[in-house]
Amino acid sequence: MVRKLIIVDQLSHTSVLSNGIGVVILQMPQHSEVLLTKDNVEDLPDDEDDLDDGVVEEGAQQPAPGGALTLRGLLMKVKRTVRFFKQSEVAASRLKELQKVEQGKKDGQCLRLIQEVKTRWNSCFEMLQRYLLLAPLVVRVVLDLQRQRISRAPAPDIISPAEEEILKEVKDLLAPLHRATQEVSSEKLVTLSKCIPVINSLRTEIEKYSATKTISKQVKEILKALLKDAFDSIELVPMYAAATLLGPRFKKFGFRQDLTTPRRVGNAISFVGDLVKKKMRAAEVQAQAEQALEREENPAAQEPTEPDDFWSSLDQQVEQQSSLHSGQDVAGGIPVQLRAYLDSPPVKRKDYPNPLIAWEPLKGELRHVYAVAQEYLSILANSVPSERLFSHAGMISNQKRTRLAAKRLEMLVFLRSCDDDLWFD
Repeated sequence: MVRKLIIVDQLSHTSVLSNGIGVVILQMPQHSEVLLTKDNVEDLPDDEDDLDDGVVEEGAQQPAPGGALTLRGLLMKVKRTVRFFKQSEVAASRLKELQKVEQGKKDGQCLRLIQEVKTRWNSCFEMLQRYLLLAPLVVRVVLDLQRQRISRAPAPDIISPAEEEILKEVKDLLAPLHRATQEVSSEKLVTLSKCIPVINSLRTEIEKYSATKTISKQVKEILKALLKDAFDSIELVPMYAAATLLGPRFKKFGFRQDLTTPRRVGNAISFVGDLVKKKMRAAEVQAQAEQALEREENPAAQEPTEPDDFWSSLDQQVEQQSSLHSGQDVAGGIPVQLRAYLDSPPVKRKDYPNPLIAWEPLKGELRHVYAVAQEYLSILANSVPSERLFSHAGMISNQKRTRLAAKRLEMLVFLRSCDDDLWFD
C-alpha cells in the first residue's frame, strides 16, 4: 500500500486551541466592550510560585474596576485551590477520606485535583472539570481547615456558587474542544478524513450552546472568532477535502452546509477525479507495457494484420480514444468509478470506526478510487504520534540508563509502541 508520510500541522491548532484558549480569554473583564484578541492578553502564570496574593505580574492586566469578576480571576482562584491541596497533606488526605466515606470509593478510585499547565493540552478544561466534580467536598475541607486552623499553609478563598455557575458554563464551552482534540490526535485510526467534519461539529456545538453569564457569552464569541480565523478555509485545502470526500462515512455530506457548499464540494470532486484519472492512465500504461512484453516473448501468438485493410486506421484511432477515455463520464469528465462511489449512500460511522475497513468490499469494483483513498486516508492529521514517540524515547532513555545503546533503544521504543493485543492473547 502506497502511503504518504506527511505531517499536517494545521489541525494541530485545534488541539492547542482547547488549552491555549486561556491565552485569549483568561484576563477578559466582565464588562469589556471590545472583543479581545490573542494579541492583547496574557496567560496564567506557568510557575505556581507566581500565584501568591498581592503579586502583580509585569504587563499583566489589572483587576477590573469595581471588583468585577474576570475569567482570569476565577481561574486564578481555582489554581490556588488546586495548589493548596497539592501542597497540604492534611487537605489532600481529608479530601480522600470524604470520597471514601460519602462516595464509597476505594484507595485506587479516589480522585485528586488537576493543575492547569500551559504546555499540556486541555489542562484548563481538565482542571475545571475535576474541580467542579469535587467542589462540594473541596469546600467542606477548606471550611474545616479554616475553622480548625490546623494547616500550616493558609487556606484559599472559597469559590462562591455564583462563580461556580460561571465556571460550569466555561467548562461546557471548552468541552467540544477537548473532544475535538481527542478525535484528531489518535494514531491507531484514520484522522485526516475527520478534520472537516470535526471542525463543523465544533462550530455547531459552540453555536448552539446557550450561555447565560456575561463572561461565558464573551468566551463563546471569542471561540467562534478563533474558529473562523483558523479554519474558515480548511475545506478549500485539497488534502483535507479529498480525505473527507474519500471517507465512506462522510463523502460530500461531511462538508459545511451553506450556500457555498456546491462550489467547495465541486472543487473536491474535481481534484479527486484528476487523481483517479492519473491512476487509470498509469494502470493502462502498465497494461500496455505488459502486453508489449508478452508479444515480444510470444511473437507467434500475434495475429497477422493486412497492411491494406481499409478499416485499420479507424480501428487504431477508436482503440486509442477508447483507452484514453475509458471509465470516464463523457458529460462531466468524472470517472465512472468515482461517480458510482459518490452516488452510493455513506456507511454508518459507528459501524465503521476505521474507513479503510469500509473500503474492503468496494476495492474490487472501485479499484482506482480505492488506490487514491489509500494514499489520502493514511495521512495523519497532526504530529501528535511523533511527539508521543519522542516522549516514550525520553522515558526509556533516562539518567539511570545513560549507557543504553542506540540499537537497543530503538528496539525498546518499538516494543513500547506495540498494542496490548500483540503482547497478551
